[in-house]
Amino acid sequence: MSISNILVNGGKKLTDLLKPSDFYTIYMKSNPTVNGIKYDSRKVVQGDLFCAIKGFATDGNAYVKDARSQGAVAIVSEKEPDKKQSEYWIKVRDIRLALSRISGVFYDYPWKDSMMIGITGTNGKTTITYLLKSIFDNAGHNAGVLGTIGYLVGDEKIRASRTTPEAPEINTMIRSMQKKEVKCCIMEVSSHSLELKRVADLQFDSAIYTNLTTDHLDYHMTMENYYQAKKKLFSLIKKEGFAVINVDDTYGARMAREVQVSGEKVITVGKNDASDVRIIDYKMNDKGSRIMLTVGNEDVRVDTNLFGLPNVYNVTTSFAVAWGMGLKIPTILQGIAQLEIVEGRMERVDAGQDFKIIVDYAHSPDALMNLLITVRQITNGRVITVFGCGGDRDKSKRPMMGQHAALLSDIAIVTSDNPRNEPPAQIISDILIGIIEVKKTVKYKVIEDRREAIKAAIMMANKGDAVVIAGKGHEDYQIIGGKELPFDDRKISLEFAKAKIESRL
Repeated sequence: MSISNILVNGGKKLTDLLKPSDFYTIYMKSNPTVNGIKYDSRKVVQGDLFCAIKGFATDGNAYVKDARSQGAVAIVSEKEPDKKQSEYWIKVRDIRLALSRISGVFYDYPWKDSMMIGITGTNGKTTITYLLKSIFDNAGHNAGVLGTIGYLVGDEKIRASRTTPEAPEINTMIRSMQKKEVKCCIMEVSSHSLELKRVADLQFDSAIYTNLTTDHLDYHMTMENYYQAKKKLFSLIKKEGFAVINVDDTYGARMAREVQVSGEKVITVGKNDASDVRIIDYKMNDKGSRIMLTVGNEDVRVDTNLFGLPNVYNVTTSFAVAWGMGLKIPTILQGIAQLEIVEGRMERVDAGQDFKIIVDYAHSPDALMNLLITVRQITNGRVITVFGCGGDRDKSKRPMMGQHAALLSDIAIVTSDNPRNEPPAQIISDILIGIIEVKKTVKYKVIEDRREAIKAAIMMANKGDAVVIAGKGHEDYQIIGGKELPFDDRKISLEFAKAKIESRL
């Protein structure tokens, strides 16, 4: 189901959407009714308001004529109108902020009628959304999710076009959740969405910070810019809301100090004695983890099907949010225990083979490092890693990922991820710089075709080994040369695992 089909909102007069008035210059001879808000001219229908956004690849202002021909009643733009368009034009200082504000007014600020939870950070966002959904569902508060894996709106799962959608889609889906008696919205809030003001007109009951590691520097340029983008989430907390921050992360400790100075309530998470929800100890095997926490004056044992140190923090952070919301501890613990897996996050593929196959979304240096450390802890044999890096994305992380794979794997197979419009050979060459720099004897192969790389890893695996397939996780496609082709690491690895078993019979 598409986002545009899940809710039809009543129309509003154009002037009712334009507040505050000093933000806009209005060139209108009439006051038409607006039935929808679009920023993609191809999706404009009769009665829509078209917001001409200048994006990374295209400029919406080049498609104003198309939008008008398809029935747009007015245009919102940072540009001055020409004479032919001047009767149907609203000039704004900031088109992205305008899109967010207009969407909020059009949908009657749906965040006011929902419990809103926003999660930001480099890693862990998706897992926390699913942990929180399990907790709140168990508590009888139906929860919806907007995030990387998909948008869960009641009984509908909508494919995610991006981690955090644009403002009209966010507001549309929150309203649709409410119509389906889902009044808890759990959102991954990406640094891009914060910088591009997609959530500028929302407010959150709880804002969560996980960690900050190297990623997206092709966009943010510096880690300080990246940090400042993440920090914007904490200016969007409701009056009675609170933040939950991992203070074991260096940037998190700074975030907690700065958010507290701004007057927000902060619940801290970490191993530090001063943490409000403190991690005392944890034990792990390949079936899950047992985590010991101190909450106030109470020691709490948390059992989870998730394993690895990153998931210790994900589980503890989710516990802290639910605890801060006032849920009873037994209810929280039951909700955590009920979550079996998170799609594409340390997901096991099992055809009955005598070695492990683990598929994970890890596509940043820190995520890959933590994944391989975790797998090493639960593996007696070799660790065979299949990985690549995305094209047209942050190039600085490629050598670092090569280094981590070399240091923490027995065999590293470098392959394609989503090369997009970049030559796969160039991406692989950037990765190999890091592998070659590692001062140890490391076995590595280059197999550009990802399917063949997965096959090679599985065919060389022996009893007790672990094959780690990193980078794409839940994705069921591969983007090559701008084309999206069917490709699912889990299905392909299952196919080859079955073939290997059958070849032994």
